[in-house]
Amino acid sequence: MLMSGLMPIRKTGGASKTLRKCIVNTTAFCNKAERKFLRPRGLTIDEFTSRQREMLPEEVERLGRQIQEYDPGEFKAIVAGIDDTGPHIWVVDSEETHCHDRNAFAAIGDGAARVELEFMLANHTRGKSFSETIHLTYIAKRRAEIASGVGAETDMFLSR
Repeated sequence: MLMSGLMPIRKTGGASKTLRKCIVNTTAFCNKAERKFLRPRGLTIDEFTSRQREMLPEEVERLGRQIQEYDPGEFKAIVAGIDDTGPHIWVVDSEETHCHDRNAFAAIGDGAARVELEFMLANHTRGKSFSETIHLTYIAKRRAEIASGVGAETDMFLSR
């Protein structure tokens, strides 16, 4: 869901601040807050916005306050790319950014330790081919699924 602009809402203090926070902050925050507070009530952020006049003001205030005070926790992402100097790997989290060029690999999440172990055991270096690296990534991810919290689904994106 991509949100832009200010949405028309009834003046309800908490809900107004909440939706502005949702618009200003990342889409990830909105998606997490929507899943936690609105979907159990059969609503999306857009429906919450458009149907506020049909809802009890106390319910709008309560939901708005819950979303506004919600802390989705730590955010982490791996960003990798190649420039004129070679390949680069960065881990970006909610507080700082770390370069992992020296290790030639990075892992995040509940299965990170298992993935890192697989890369170390394979003696992975910057000199390995793209196909070797992708294959090792797949193997390491599959083996990391034994860790609690690691699901079977994986998102990998390649952009040229």
